Amino acid sequence: MNTKNIVYSGLIIAFGVCLPLFFHIFIPSLGLGPKLLPIHYSAYFAAGFFGPIIGAIVGFFTPIISFFITGMPLQLTFIYIAFETMTYGITFGLFYYKKNFNIYLSLVLAMILGKLVNFAGLFLLGNLLFNKMAPAFQVTNIIGSLTVGLLGNVLQLLIIPVVVKRVNIVFNFKKIEDKDELF
Repeated sequence: MNTKNIVYSGLIIAFGVCLPLFFHIFIPSLGLGPKLLPIHYSAYFAAGFFGPIIGAIVGFFTPIISFFITGMPLQLTFIYIAFETMTYGITFGLFYYKKNFNIYLSLVLAMILGKLVNFAGLFLLGNLLFNKMAPAFQVTNIIGSLTVGLLGNVLQLLIIPVVVKRVNIVFNFKKIEDKDELF
């Protein structure tokens, strides 16, 4: 990892901390934070620009730094969200950046694997904290995770490919062979 990548990673983490603040502070009455999943974007962008290692690092540290600066994501949930976003960074970076899979396929695979890590975190957290109430906690949160964030996942499928491809063309982070492939 060179100095330029470290600086870009820091900027992407700062973006990942500030974007959720926009939704929670400027338009809090709509409750868009959990619906639009803004903290996930930093992991996807880092992975799409620099690959799975930097995507994983940015994905892991963004929720942790965000929690200590802003208090979001909530206490305890930021731990498994860090592993979830790290998974997004690793898988999207591996499939898109390293293996040159289609960007949409890479994004969907990353979303699925990240949700599985999220569910594992909910399972562990539920068993550690709620013992006999764990199944109710887990089912409620898994259903909520799948339904509440659905709009955010759709927006990610619309926004992330365009941004990643355009930024990669402008800054030449990842060589795009066919520039007409964008649309």
